Amino acid sequence: MQRRKSLALSIPYQLDFFKQYKFLSQGKSQHILLESGRGGRYNIVGLNPVAVIRGKDETLHISESGKETIKRGNPLDLMQEYMEQWKTDYNPEYPPFQGGAIGYFSYDCIRYIEKLPSLAEDDINIPDIFFLLFDDVFVYDQKEQVLWVITHYVDKYEEAKERLNEWKSLWMTEAPEVTVPFESPEKKSEAVAFTEAGFMKAVECIQEYIGAGDVFQVNLSTRQERTLQTHPLEIYTSLREINPSPYMGYLELGDFQIVSGSPELLIKKQGTEVSTRPIAGTRSRGADEQEDEELA
Repeated sequence: MQRRKSLALSIPYQLDFFKQYKFLSQGKSQHILLESGRGGRYNIVGLNPVAVIRGKDETLHISESGKETIKRGNPLDLMQEYMEQWKTDYNPEYPPFQGGAIGYFSYDCIRYIEKLPSLAEDDINIPDIFFLLFDDVFVYDQKEQVLWVITHYVDKYEEAKERLNEWKSLWMTEAPEVTVPFESPEKKSEAVAFTEAGFMKAVECIQEYIGAGDVFQVNLSTRQERTLQTHPLEIYTSLREINPSPYMGYLELGDFQIVSGSPELLIKKQGTEVSTRPIAGTRSRGADEQEDEELA
């Protein structure tokens, strides 16, 4: 199998990257925005996925070129196997992210690694794994004020070049302000997963688990549900203004959306280097393994 190649244009860019994304994503059923927040460097957009990966309950669904393939087995292993065909030559002159898969792995993916019981009701019923694969990506370098338009090809170089120029024209045409239309239901409701007393009881229970050595960290949260009165992308638009975070993202996945803002880097792998910048449960790191042991 031939390896895929990347091709890119870098364009000095003074337009509002977010406003352009919001306009260009109109009418598209699946698209993604990742933002570094103020002080960060790269913002990433994917608009036209060429494949969609969804995994749940020992099943992986792959939608590509109008066909859906269903594979049975561990979704993590199946996804890794499928991604082999997407290997691409890396160009060190381009931004670190040059295309590929953008999406999420849920907490429940731990059950594909360790044998654990599933006790909670799956009342939301969304995939444990959901990734969109992009041949064309758009990376805005905030530091250099440059827009990178990146595409991929195997042997059709001229087509790839033409595609870059078409995207360049779209991104260089200043977009109008848009508000995403949304029809809010007449019937409105809201629900909270925990009462205050129930939450405090759960905290006490967790403390007992920690004392017994059953767990070392628990992410206890209260899920709130309210009837939507505006489009999720408009919620993200407000969030990025009110509370900009170092790691922000909007994922339009078709049947549902994810609006995300976090100050925390869980895991970053670049080349052979892995880094983490956790906030919850943070402890000091040493200069070597021995010092780590002493600080533990």
